Amino acid sequence: MDEFALYKGHRYASVVLDSDTRRVLWIGEGRSRAAVRPFFETLGPEGCARIQAVAMDMNTAFDLEVRRHCKQARIIYDLFHVVARYGREVIGRVRVDAANQLRHDQPARRVVKQAHWLLLRNPANLKTPAQHVRLHEVLAANQSLMTVYVMKEQMKALWTAPTAWVWRQTWTQWMAYAKQSQIPALMQFARRLKGYWRGIVSRVRRPMHTGQLEGINNKIKVIKRMAYGYRVHGPYKPEDGHRFNPHKLLIDPYAKDLVGQLRWSDALYGYTIGSKREDLSFDRRDSASFMPKGRVLETAFTWGDDRRPQIARQDMVIY
Repeated sequence: MDEFALYKGHRYASVVLDSDTRRVLWIGEGRSRAAVRPFFETLGPEGCARIQAVAMDMNTAFDLEVRRHCKQARIIYDLFHVVARYGREVIGRVRVDAANQLRHDQPARRVVKQAHWLLLRNPANLKTPAQHVRLHEVLAANQSLMTVYVMKEQMKALWTAPTAWVWRQTWTQWMAYAKQSQIPALMQFARRLKGYWRGIVSRVRRPMHTGQLEGINNKIKVIKRMAYGYRVHGPYKPEDGHRFNPHKLLIDPYAKDLVGQLRWSDALYGYTIGSKREDLSFDRRDSASFMPKGRVLETAFTWGDDRRPQIARQDMVIY
């Protein structure tokens, strides 16, 4: 499970992928518990019972919904997202503090401020010798930066431990070093990480990650620009003739072309099939994965070998 940005302004969508078949199972707008709940409701109790493990970032909403619907499933936290969070909360904070301490030494302060991406980048991805030299200079000039940088690399070993015993040793050692560092940002991150230890050690038995979804997310962003449908917002008052349901994707009646196939499902209905309230009920399942989408076609006229007339504007007559 992962999330990706829909638009600017912190608007996100959630996506679920089958790690075995690499097939996208579901996409829904939002990243809250309520936003991802329709996926598990669509699966039903039998489908949820077949899920053995779920890889995700440390998204509390995803975590809680999986635990609620799939009690037997192991949750596995993805290394990439944890390292990214460490970069923001620890390395970023320590770098800013180090720069603030160098206010009276502008050249040194500039070096530290401009080292942001250098400190976050994987050492193996440094492209030039100059970058290696610059990184060495930045780390050598500040002990706290050196500490949190080294701790970042050591933290990655928690995701590569061959056995649970080795993992436990690595975990205990890393936590002890974090406490001994007396660096507030690092100590706070370590305290928060303790609550997620089960999802980290699960990586030993289930080597899953969300890397497959990163590529899928980019494809989704491209498809989003090519295929579309409508979601209509408004009151849901069947007794007054209003049946607005934004969970149901609608086809543009003026679409020039359609992509995908209609797959029949109860999720296509605006009301819940089998409900005691019958067609007065409200169904929250997302129908997008069952619906064909409109496709934007290029309708611009092709002028072929025609060329613009080489006539000055003051001599041109338009009729």
